[in-house]
Amino acid sequence: MPTSVNNKIYKLGNRSPVARAGNVIIELPAPHSPTQQEVIEWPGSGVILGGRRWGKSNAGVQRILRCIGKRPGNYWWLGISWKSASMKVAWDLLCQYTSQAPGTIINHTNYEIRLMDGSQIWARTAERPESLAGAGIMGAVMDEMTLMPENVWTEYLQGTLLDYRGWVLMMGVPKGENWASRLWRKTNSGGMGPNWKAWHVTSYQNPRINPADIDEVRRNAPDLIFRQEYLAEVIDDIGQVFRGVLATATAVRQERAIPGHTYVGGLDVARLHDFTVVTIIDVTLMEVCYMDRFSQLDFDFQEVRVQAVSDLFGVYNWTIEETGLSMQMAERLGKRGMRVTPFSTSNKSKDVIVQGLSVDIQQMTLKLLPPDDPVGMIAIGELQAYTMAQMANGGWKYGAPEGENDDCVMSIALARYGTIGNKPLNFDWSPVSIKQESVWRVR
Repeated sequence: MPTSVNNKIYKLGNRSPVARAGNVIIELPAPHSPTQQEVIEWPGSGVILGGRRWGKSNAGVQRILRCIGKRPGNYWWLGISWKSASMKVAWDLLCQYTSQAPGTIINHTNYEIRLMDGSQIWARTAERPESLAGAGIMGAVMDEMTLMPENVWTEYLQGTLLDYRGWVLMMGVPKGENWASRLWRKTNSGGMGPNWKAWHVTSYQNPRINPADIDEVRRNAPDLIFRQEYLAEVIDDIGQVFRGVLATATAVRQERAIPGHTYVGGLDVARLHDFTVVTIIDVTLMEVCYMDRFSQLDFDFQEVRVQAVSDLFGVYNWTIEETGLSMQMAERLGKRGMRVTPFSTSNKSKDVIVQGLSVDIQQMTLKLLPPDDPVGMIAIGELQAYTMAQMANGGWKYGAPEGENDDCVMSIALARYGTIGNKPLNFDWSPVSIKQESVWRVR
């Protein structure tokens, strides 16, 4: 039932629960589930490990606003950085809800909100933890706490809650074994005392999201990534990237093109003591049909060898990593009339090709050369040994174990990337070069 103040009704759509700010009542969205309601109404501190899109930000915002209604004072929203998407979502929600109350002052420069009853909400980040020391607060939400250093809590925020026996709501997607997962386990086992509570929620537990949409993500994401990001499982910080390698290693080696089939290539160029690896994928069959691996050959020999393979299969396009050494080879191949797509490698772009290959292997949508193939056997070993490690910022770092190679892995990943219709970049090698179909080609 809407509540009127000064003959005005403050209502935000079809919503029922309310938060009181002084003599003003602000209506808030109804919690989507009993668990979200429990998170909002729990009077003590808590830790949530939750999957993406469960509704953590909305729960945290409502927690602050409801607590202001019961206990006016100063409250904080603490995010990882101003660039964080969830930080922006939370600030927008806080502004949206509080702006309905007369007398609200919103400072978008300092990210501070002052309500008519004198209560304040400050949005802060963990980028400079020392700036969090200061006056006491009534409560705080630590958003994306799994990406924050432990001392943000232990050395700074914890102390600001002592004056008023304030609460903290910590929440985030798990990011491997770290202080946040240990704190969750301690809370869940009762080790933090009766005023603390732990929750574990998955993306499927938001009834406002169609489970079929999450299932679609599951089909297109590596198993470890999905389990962490959507099922909120604590995954060891080092894990195997490619699973089910042997099950999909059933391709048949081809020595030349099958008429009517389309072929793409991936080339990982040798660096120092590494190997140059050539991979050809039969796009018609979605099979790795040819691999070659060699080292200690100068560029002239490598160029001729790649040209011979390209001619045998009529390779439509080669994908080559965009680095100094590889670009020299790309230029040579381009001058021979081959189509070449440069792939700019960064942590983010490497995620794309490695995770894509991982999904294809996991779902057996790309067949690999079998273990009785000389290069296939080496590739299988590299794929099985390839690892992922969680970085401090929550991202993943991929690579071979120390002292091992990953040349076959990268060659296959680059070739596989060439099967998904990526648009190559334009580049002119010389004044006499031409652009054709957005692919490097030289007369």
